[in-house]
Amino acid sequence: ASTSKALPSTTFTADENTEFSAIVNEASKYCTEATAAFISGAKSLDEYDKFIKDLKDLKIDRAIEIYQAALDRYNNRK
Repeated sequence: ASTSKALPSTTFTADENTEFSAIVNEASKYCTEATAAFISGAKSLDEYDKFIKDLKDLKIDRAIEIYQAALDRYNNRK
């Protein structure tokens, strides 16, 4: 039996979708590059705090807020 749970089917407003997509695309690209650099040793793990700061500069917290708003709307439909 599978114990994994799927994320609920949330819906974004048109504005949220545009903003969320832009943020996540940039953050995802950055994460992919940084992960490869950390694994290969091109970046030291001492730079992890900078990595987190860079994600915050890419507005990842805003993407979380947008997703939370969509999740709240989903939960309120029940």
